[in-house]
Amino acid sequence: MKKTGAVLERNTNAKIYLDNVAQLLHTNNVRHQDVKQKIVAALTVDAKRLAEISEEMSKYGEAYHRYIALQREQRAHEESAKKLVGLIHEQINDLDLSDQNQFWEEFELWKDPTDLELWEAVQQYLRFVEEAQVGEILAFLTWAEIKTSRQAIDAVVSRHKKVFQIKKRGREKFVSLKA
Repeated sequence: MKKTGAVLERNTNAKIYLDNVAQLLHTNNVRHQDVKQKIVAALTVDAKRLAEISEEMSKYGEAYHRYIALQREQRAHEESAKKLVGLIHEQINDLDLSDQNQFWEEFELWKDPTDLELWEAVQQYLRFVEEAQVGEILAFLTWAEIKTSRQAIDAVVSRHKKVFQIKKRGREKFVSLKA
């Protein structure tokens, strides 16, 4: 049987279509294989580098954690010093700080004293005495040229119960820091 022109054209189109599909499938499969191989190679490189990094980090881990701890401690001391300078900044010239000049110059602590709230000033004072009566606190704050009154000190001590504790002995009241 002789094939007509329409059948021949259809067969030719089908053959072209099948060739295109086969080529696409082959190309995609080859590309997928290439991509898979590249992924495996990249994973191998990543895994090796992670192992190297982990080993190197373990060498420096202790030093790093020590550095972070020292940084925290340094910030705490700077904050403490600034609060203390804020407490006595009006009387700073009356103090003998000649032995500490290099530290004062290095950290420039006196240039930026922290403005303290009254409760913080009382807290800083109580860091250096085990306990004190309100009159003693008032006398120190007056020396430091912090204007306040007995009633104000009583109020801040009562208001900041998480910071201060009050002990009564007979008629006398003593203020101290909570542990």
